[in-house]
Amino acid sequence: MTSYRYPARGVQFRKAAVALKVTAIFLCYLAPIMACWGPEWKNRMQRIARRHAECGKAIVGWKASAGARREIEAQAEQLDRHLEKCRTMDKAETPRMMGAFVVAIGALVCDALCTAPAVTHKTANGGNPKPDWQRLNRLMDELADDMTQLCPGCDELGTTIYMEISR
Repeated sequence: MTSYRYPARGVQFRKAAVALKVTAIFLCYLAPIMACWGPEWKNRMQRIARRHAECGKAIVGWKASAGARREIEAQAEQLDRHLEKCRTMDKAETPRMMGAFVVAIGALVCDALCTAPAVTHKTANGGNPKPDWQRLNRLMDELADDMTQLCPGCDELGTTIYMEISR
């Protein structure tokens, strides 16, 4: 049996920072739209925002290298380019694209939770995940499931976006 080796500590912090950055983009651009869908949706967006703020505390004080900062910005810019396409596309396609973004962002959060224990877990080599990261992952996963039910096919497009962003 071989044991899993986690990425280098700097890579783990970068993965967590990317997940938090794209979640912040989601909260800035898409969450206000979804919050208008009704009180349940507004409550969900508020819970995601709270968990995001708590998870952000895990990377406070991290000194990112210039390369890591460039990488984080490049990945966020890729998501921004997809968001820009969403603004110019047919209004009938917008919910599907929103669902795709939710799926992609949920996958990035899950990726950070699974491969960045230095940030997302209580011990650097694994152990129990921090509750806020677990809750953020669960909230994004539930939201992705609901968006997939509302907009069939958004999960495939979201996976494609995730693959482009995650590198």
